[in-house]
Amino acid sequence: MVQNRAWGTVQNPVPATYRIARASRDRLLELAHAAGVTGPAFLEALIARVECDENGVPVWAHELHDTSEELPIDKAA
Repeated sequence: MVQNRAWGTVQNPVPATYRIARASRDRLLELAHAAGVTGPAFLEALIARVECDENGVPVWAHELHDTSEELPIDKAA
């Protein structure tokens, strides 16, 4: 059973209408269901748990950038 948050407990709610791959959305909802919470509650929990470095950058953010076409001198910088 999915546990909904109590009505009115979300501070300053706004709609989040991002276009993502259907498979990613489906996986998010699958994980949320397994955790027993709604998709939005699960997403907020994930965001709250992102580990960041001293500059506020997620420690895994470098994985998001394709560096396959960089020259070796660019990678050293």
